[in-house]
Amino acid sequence: RDSLAVTADVLDWHGDHPHTNLYGALNALRGAGYAVDLLGSPATCFNASYYGALLIVDSENEFYDAEIDKLEADVKERGLGLVIFADWFNAATAASLRFFDDNTRSWWTPPVGGANVPALNDLLGRFGAAFGDAVLEGSVAGLAPAQFQFASGANLARAPAGAILHRLPLVDEAVEGVARGSGEARPALSLFKAGAGALALFGDSACVDTSHQRGDCHDMLLKMVAYAASRGDESGAGALAASGERLAH
Repeated sequence: RDSLAVTADVLDWHGDHPHTNLYGALNALRGAGYAVDLLGSPATCFNASYYGALLIVDSENEFYDAEIDKLEADVKERGLGLVIFADWFNAATAASLRFFDDNTRSWWTPPVGGANVPALNDLLGRFGAAFGDAVLEGSVAGLAPAQFQFASGANLARAPAGAILHRLPLVDEAVEGVARGSGEARPALSLFKAGAGALALFGDSACVDTSHQRGDCHDMLLKMVAYAASRGDESGAGALAASGERLAH
């Protein structure tokens, strides 16, 4: 499941689709004037010159090597923006969620956790970035007009020099014995250029997922898309760019 705090709904069964639990984000994008297409085939099957940005939200599948090669070229050479909302991935935490399924009469163990972070990192490695295996929780203020919950999301473990980075006060749920509280400042959002294109990364998808949402981050989503689709024009990202930390190395 995407949020470890949601214990009554143990299967992520809402589809993670713009017509189901991501409809709020889709409506926000359309309301801002964006035309949105859905990619129902491998990433090798679309022409990046027709689009401003590719959004990858809470993905759970692997990427083919050919897809990674093509997306790297799309971003660095053709100026495609890449926006990623990840989720948690921690092998020990996933193993602890093992349960007995009455229908199949067998034990089920989550194969990827909230999102397939290793697969995302295979892609992000081409751009000098990576998500980590922390499982972060906390209330976020300042990135959107209202507070929203960062609910079992991943940390940003690596970003390239020159990247804009936001550290948020979050608690790592994967560490036993951690006291609840404000948490320490952990990197969770980054914006950076890559060749002709730009990337915008956030470690959790709960704020764009209506399933168990505690506050939305649609305003932040629009700023991330504006930054990525404009090839790194910081004026579109507003406070996300102006108030972030700039990585020197």
